[in-house]
Amino acid sequence: MVEVGVSELRRSRDRLERQAKAAEGAGEPATSGLLLFYAVECALKAELLRGVLHRNDTSGLPSDLRSHDLRRLAKALKLKAPEAADPLRCRRRRGGGWIECRELHEAWRYGAELRAEDQKAALESLKALLDDARGGERGGRQALHLGGCGCPPGAVRGRRQVARVADGGRCLVGWPGAVRPS
Repeated sequence: MVEVGVSELRRSRDRLERQAKAAEGAGEPATSGLLLFYAVECALKAELLRGVLHRNDTSGLPSDLRSHDLRRLAKALKLKAPEAADPLRCRRRRGGGWIECRELHEAWRYGAELRAEDQKAALESLKALLDDARGGERGGRQALHLGGCGCPPGAVRGRRQVARVADGGRCLVGWPGAVRPS
């Protein structure tokens, strides 16, 4: 792995995300997916280094996190995993075999034909994961808002219903009992 700093990872994340949006707008879901996958990887590694490991460059990443395994990286950041129906894997168009999350970048890079509905779900999940990874940069982690914390309706936002969570397990808007990322 080429050693880079947190600021370089963040710049790469932003550049790759812009290019992914352009590719998606041009009707290129595989190219968009590939670029978005790498943007998420950069985001997760940057936030792990800065927020968890308190390091400034990738030389501080343990060997098990020097990979393309977005699940492992998200778990190390304590981001909430997808629910039972896993949107971070896709079925091949022919044969229906599964491409797991850690292999999606290869499928997109090498042109594997994936089912359109799975690919669309994976792209949306990657966008959500990118947003969640940015939570550390904005001063709090993102967690799925499961209710029960007493937050008023205005405390949650977006289609995925997320609430900002501070390290103490309290909603950042001030109501106790927010769901902590697992």
